[in-house]
Amino acid sequence: MHSSISRRLENRLKLTGNHSGKILPKKSRTTIQSGFASPEIF
Repeated sequence: MHSSISRRLENRLKLTGNHSGKILPKKSRTTIQSGFASPEIF
């Protein structure tokens, strides 16, 4: 479960780049660890 989220995050990071973290999915709580905008939707 956690690994799938991390994998999706890695793919998103490669696609969006580190500058646009707002496009990340709602299920990604690991965005906080990555240093993106805090996903309060989780």
